[in-house]
Amino acid sequence: MTKNSLAVAIVAALVGALAVFLYSAVVAPPTVAKMPKACGEGNCPIAINLYLDCSDPNNILASPEKAPIARGNSNPRLEWTIYKTGYTFAANGIDFHGDPQFTRGQILGDQKFQWFDSNSDTTYHKYTVNLLHDGVPCPPLDPGIINGQ
Repeated sequence: MTKNSLAVAIVAALVGALAVFLYSAVVAPPTVAKMPKACGEGNCPIAINLYLDCSDPNNILASPEKAPIARGNSNPRLEWTIYKTGYTFAANGIDFHGDPQFTRGQILGDQKFQWFDSNSDTTYHKYTVNLLHDGVPCPPLDPGIINGQ
């Protein structure tokens, strides 16, 4: 390879990299996280997923993390489901810490938990997810519910 062909190859690589950069910065639309659609009627499902194991709380995900409940959805049933084998809810699996907006919390089998939400405000309500992995507690996760959306 001659010096001229090497220089041409380097310049071509730099021009190509610049073109990709400019396309992604100027032409491609930015990715914006969408707010999930508010739960409008009846049951409001929330998925609990785990990546790798629960030794790191960042491996636990509630989806949606900030679950919106539609205005007018009176007393919806919120239902959490764990989507990984070997994991179960602790006795206080979903804990609203005495928040009066939420009533009748109970375990529905090892991998389901439910609460009823009076949905009578427009407030963000934090809760704690308490999981067990083969009987051993995982670090807690603190997502939330947004009423009156």
